[in-house]
Formats: sequence, structure tokens, C-alpha cells
Amino acid sequence: MSHNSVAEDLIREINDNLILLDEKKAISKNSDDVEVANLLNYIGSLYASYGDSESELNYYKESLDMYKRLFSEDHAGIATSLNNLGLAYRSNGDSKNELKHHLEALEMYKRLYSDDHYDLATSLSNVGLAYRNNGDYENELKYQKQALEMRKRLYNCDHVEIAASLSNVGSAYGSNLDPVNELKYQLESLKMYRRLFDDDHQSVALCLSNVASSYAANDDSDNEIKYHEEALAMYKRLHKRDHPDIAISLNNLGSAYGSAGHTDKMLKFQLEALDMNKRLFDGDHPDLALSLNNVGSAFASNGEPENELKFQKEALDMYQRLYDSDHLYIATSLNNVAIAYRSNTDYQNELKYQLQALDMYRRLYTGDHHDILLSLSNVASVYSNLGDHENSSKFQSLADEMEKRLEQQN
Repeated sequence: MSHNSVAEDLIREINDNLILLDEKKAISKNSDDVEVANLLNYIGSLYASYGDSESELNYYKESLDMYKRLFSEDHAGIATSLNNLGLAYRSNGDSKNELKHHLEALEMYKRLYSDDHYDLATSLSNVGLAYRNNGDYENELKYQKQALEMRKRLYNCDHVEIAASLSNVGSAYGSNLDPVNELKYQLESLKMYRRLFDDDHQSVALCLSNVASSYAANDDSDNEIKYHEEALAMYKRLHKRDHPDIAISLNNLGSAYGSAGHTDKMLKFQLEALDMNKRLFDGDHPDLALSLNNVGSAFASNGEPENELKFQKEALDMYQRLYDSDHLYIATSLNNVAIAYRSNTDYQNELKYQLQALDMYRRLYTGDHHDILLSLSNVASVYSNLGDHENSSKFQSLADEMEKRLEQQN
């Protein structure tokens, strides 16, 4: 568990509510009860904040099942629970079920509300994010634009929901390889947040980071570094001690320096992020696994293949302990380990891990996906390095065919 007091407070609150849940179940004699369903939902949200995605999913499932037994017709509680379950599936890397539950929630909200509604706008945005995670960027942009338009109708002035929606639309343009509009909407979002908050604020810091990423997409590394530095400085003012936001910001700044060719600074900031994550989390945690991966990548950029492989394998081992079944993070980590073996000119192990990554991507996605496309190309490349030109040609053909299908879809 984390030594960080924020995490310790969360654990105390989780334990207190688990005791309260047992008491309420005893009072209701384990029969369905609205208060119990609400509390199950709340405990799920606490586990989400703590980063325990498996417990998050289990409590949201139990809450939804109870709501469905309590209400035979459409109900806001069911719609909200469907939405939360979609978020839990996202945390667990299950993009198919994420999209399924967000679409179910959206359809129910549409039946519940004939006019514009705040919950409906949020649901549209969540559907957009779910499409993004399924590689359908056209629908991502479509639903994020619908959410933005509805929020503009709901609020006649600056509002945090509109600012968030502007950022989401910007991200969707980024997914669709339109960096000019991506930057445009992220800057609009930042301007609105700054009008809304005179002082430092979490949303402003996050938006500064998003603007930095948009400048990166526009090949403007100077502004990328500038805005990541502003975000990091604000996070440090907001949090007076170690905090996950600071660790993530250190990582972002390291990546920005890497993009600008300053690989020594890249490694410096990635190591700072890793050290902070180790102080924040005693045991396995997704943020810590990501940080191990980033340090591995930084060592690769600095021409240290042995350390690259060491940290990428540590990241993979942690992801495999964190997730019992197929997960996008594991598939990506398998690919990273394969690349590290390539850096060490161990092509047999590169092939082994690339094939494992490809198999997992194929299980994770139904149909064509950019991750599968990239994985097919990677497998073709390693077969070429091994002198197996027949298999290299075979997998490259599969990649080329998929690329054409994906282009036709867009």
C-alpha cells in the first residue's frame, strides 16, 4: 500500500464503508435495497480513485445487478451504474465491454431525457472515449462534438464542462491526425479554464499538459517543453509533497526533452518520476509499471540496451502481476520487451515477444485495429532480421492489407 497520506486516507475510507456496507446488508437482511446499491456504487468509485481496477469492477457490477432488480424499467440509477461499469472496464483495459456499457447507458439516458441534459452530455463524451479506445477515431470525434454542442446549449457562459469538452474534441482531432485543430481546441480549453480559475487549479495544470502534447503533434518541441514545465511547476504548487500528478508531469517533461533530442534530461526526469512512484507505492501499481517502462525507453534513447531490457522486463512482470487476463498494457509491454531484445541483437527473443504481443492484440480487438497493424509490421521486421523472408513477406502483406482496410474505414 502507499505511504502517501492521500492513499492512506482512501484506504481508511474504503474500510469504513465496507464496515458500513456489512451493517446495511444486515439491516436489510441481505435483500435488495437502494441504500445498499448506492453504497456499492460509492465503494466502486473509491477503489477507482485508489487504482484497484479489479475491485472497482466487482463493486460496480454488484451495484448494477441490484439496481436492475430494484427497478424493472429505465431508471437514472441504472443508467449511471452502466456508465460507471463502462469506466471500470476501461480501467481494466477491456475496451469492448467499455463501449458496450457506455452505449447502453447512452440509450437509456436518451429514453429518460427528451431534451438536453447534463448526464446525457457526459454519456456522449464517454461513448466518444470508448470509441477512441476501440480505434474508431471517426466516431470518437463525432460523439465528442455532440457532447460539446450539448454542453454549450446547457450553459450560456464559461463552464468547466465546456472547457473539458473542448479538450476532448481537441484530443479527438489528434486521434484523426489533425494536429492543427487539435492545438486549436486545446488552446481554447486552456483559455476558458484560465478565465474560470484565477489561481492554480488541477484542471488548468492538466490542460497545460494537453496543450504541450498538441504542440508535440505540431513538431514544436520548444512550446512542448515550455507548457510541460508550466504544468509541472503548477502541480508542485498544488501538491506540497509527492503526488501521482507530479510523477506523471515529470514523465511528460522527460518525454518532451527526449523528443527535442536532449536524451540526458529525458533520463533524468524519467528517473525522478520513477523514484517518486516508488515512494508513493510500496507494491505493484499501474503508475509504477508505466514509470519502469519509461525509464527503459529513456535508457534506449541514451544507447544503454542492457538497462533498456532490464527495466522493460520489470515493467512487463509488474503488469502481468497486476492483470490476470489479457490487457492492453500487457500487450504494449510485450512489444516493448521485444524492441529491447532487438536493441540487444537477440532476434529470437524479439520474435517470441512480438508474436505474444500480436496474439494478445488480436484477442483484445475484434476486427482491424492500428495496434494490430503495427504489431504485424513488427513481426515482419523481425522475421526479416532473422533471414526468414517468406514469413516476413507474409506478415507484411497482412499489415498492408489491414492498412488499406483501415484507410477505407476512415
